[in-house]
Amino acid sequence: MSMLTRRRFCEIALAAPAIGAKGLRKPIVNSDNLRKIGQVENSLMELRDGKAVRVNLPLPERMQQQHVPGLSIAVIDNYEIAWTKAYGVLEQGTPTPVTSQTLFAAGSISKPVSTAAALKLVEIGSLKLDEDVNGKLRSWKVPENEFTKTEKVTLRRLLSHSAGLNEGGAPSFAIGEERITLLQTLDAAPPTNSGFSDRAAEPVRVQAIPGSRFLYSPGGFAILTILIEDVERKPFETILQDTILRPLGMNSSTFSQPLPHRFVRRATTEHDGGEPLEEKRRYFPSLAAGGLWTTPTDLARFAVEIMLCWLGKSHKILTSQSVREMLTCQIGDCGGQGGQGLGFGIQSPKGQLRFAHQGRTYGSACLLVAYPAIGQGAVVMANDIPDGDKLVMETASAIGVVYNWPW
Repeated sequence: MSMLTRRRFCEIALAAPAIGAKGLRKPIVNSDNLRKIGQVENSLMELRDGKAVRVNLPLPERMQQQHVPGLSIAVIDNYEIAWTKAYGVLEQGTPTPVTSQTLFAAGSISKPVSTAAALKLVEIGSLKLDEDVNGKLRSWKVPENEFTKTEKVTLRRLLSHSAGLNEGGAPSFAIGEERITLLQTLDAAPPTNSGFSDRAAEPVRVQAIPGSRFLYSPGGFAILTILIEDVERKPFETILQDTILRPLGMNSSTFSQPLPHRFVRRATTEHDGGEPLEEKRRYFPSLAAGGLWTTPTDLARFAVEIMLCWLGKSHKILTSQSVREMLTCQIGDCGGQGGQGLGFGIQSPKGQLRFAHQGRTYGSACLLVAYPAIGQGAVVMANDIPDGDKLVMETASAIGVVYNWPW
């Protein structure tokens, strides 16, 4: 498996080994939490020759070694946010510290949050999981070809990366640059081709029979973005605010682009190799695929709600039936290394269900992982790639060691 393929799979299914219906309350800093924080900071694990090996540096020193300016953690235990802790600075060379209220780019973790909103529209009858999405799309249609003669692109297939779609381009824009639209993204129309991307822009098209296999497709979530807007006739960011963010109290989260002024002063600058991006932050027109800016605390609130709903102990945003569908493997190695649910990657190490998603942008990296049957999990976010990506995984692995997660 190539490095690029491995990274993309890891985004979906957390391929690397790593690593009560109580209301959420502010984490309590007690002696047990302080002890565990210290253990996490000194238990970083990295992969060497396929094996997890202890890193002989505490977390703050490892950040310096790997030139990662800022990192933030939220740990979930017993279906509650047990503790949060932040390290480093918003931007290399400046004194402003990262705090638990600092916003990071969530990258592909936007996908499961957007999936929850799509499932809400299914619940109220605006969408159906298994109907041809072209029946509801107004602004743009999935082009028909030889692959769609008998099988169609459906919402279920969009959410599980099984619609047969290619990846599509990954265009982005920064303040001061020409803003790329969603329609330009879908058709790879100018100025998409001049977008900041690690691969050539390509139109989003069906390249395999829908439902036949797993094909990771951010382009599919670009379609989801426009589908939700076409059905609700509102901006995507407004719909997500109303259906997911506000009901869960995710008050430090937004899909608005560029970032609203009230969030800019506490948002990180993105970094590449420890150096700030010249533009500070880049934004994706495909909001469902990568438009979320948030905090580990807010993402932990989302993960806790999904776990409690899976247990039938909460229904703030979705019914238990919807969440159980979300966390059911739809395609892939459902009984082995892991497959794809709706939005989340799904695995069952030692028989324990785990849902997870990794996020990666042009200057940020993050991970959400949770075990709904035991009420544990974590969110780790960093404002750097590629070493920030590595450090996020090392930190999550340390949390797994300290909290004895199933591997």
